[in-house]
Amino acid sequence: MRGHAGDDAVIRIRLVLLVCFFLLAATGILALLRGREEPEGASTEAWGFEPLTLPEGELEDLKAQRDLLLAAMRVTSLAGPSEAVGHAYRSVDGGRSWEVLEVDTSPCQWFALSPGFEQDGPVVLVSAGRDVYLSQDRGDSWERISAVLNPRAIGVSAGEPLTVYVATYRLGNHHQLYKWERNRGWEVVLDDTSLGTYGGFLQVLAFSRKEVLLLVSHDPGGDWHTELWRTEDGWRSWSRSLSFPGDANGDITDAGNRGLVVGTGGGELYQSLDDGATWHPFARLPDQPAGGISGSGDLLVATVERNGGTCLLRLTESGWAVVSEEPGVPGGAMPCAISPDEVYVFARPGFVARVVGRR
Repeated sequence: MRGHAGDDAVIRIRLVLLVCFFLLAATGILALLRGREEPEGASTEAWGFEPLTLPEGELEDLKAQRDLLLAAMRVTSLAGPSEAVGHAYRSVDGGRSWEVLEVDTSPCQWFALSPGFEQDGPVVLVSAGRDVYLSQDRGDSWERISAVLNPRAIGVSAGEPLTVYVATYRLGNHHQLYKWERNRGWEVVLDDTSLGTYGGFLQVLAFSRKEVLLLVSHDPGGDWHTELWRTEDGWRSWSRSLSFPGDANGDITDAGNRGLVVGTGGGELYQSLDDGATWHPFARLPDQPAGGISGSGDLLVATVERNGGTCLLRLTESGWAVVSEEPGVPGGAMPCAISPDEVYVFARPGFVARVVGRR
């Protein structure tokens, strides 16, 4: 009997040790999961992540539409930054291969795509030499439409006639807004005194040749904030959107079915469903904003700072979901949504990846 009792005691001790081992293991797993610091209210989705290779140089700008990518690359010469050279590149296979665009220009600074790009393919290219080039065949051919001094922002309207808008840095004592139409050339249509403001023109968003939004930085007595002005009658009159957030941070995004969206420095997102006339807050980012927001169809994505890198989030009916948190994505990476289940993420000086959802 004593032998059996001793065996029972040993068995009980082993069972207790085994239970303790499993408890410790479970505690470690929970600690590891907590260490991931998943944003509050954010679930996780399994989207594919494909890093892509850019052409040689430092990335100045990237625009994407479906499998078409346009990249402006800059290469600094051994003679110094002032001798930098660069090229505009195009990829028609989603960034897997690149070709140099045949544009006779100094280093390309940025691109602008028309809202009607998928129908007629207009692309505008602005070079470091301040030349403006237009392509209406997705970059197959280019024409120089002018040399506009100090371009800061550019917009392209959809439909006919094609209209290009260029907002400048200060020329003399004023910031100016130019309009170009074929057979009419360039004309100055607005300067900052026309709006009664003193500040820079940050963004031009054109819906048509008559309906245009202009994002302005304004300094009334040292208190910088942003204002949104709009015209619906082809520049004859302008009105300010009083509900637009004064602490808007970054460009206004045309987010497909979600309307126009803009973020603030504090992570609040504002939405307009009437082409910028009125705005209201509708979502808040769970972490510090990183690079920006983008949308296509029902998809709205944003990048946030997290663990020294960039996390890509998607807004769902139940809140934010983590789409991608791959290591090595630089801080400040920008999203570019091209369809409801496909996003490009890019960052200076030379990072781009394709993130694809379940089809």
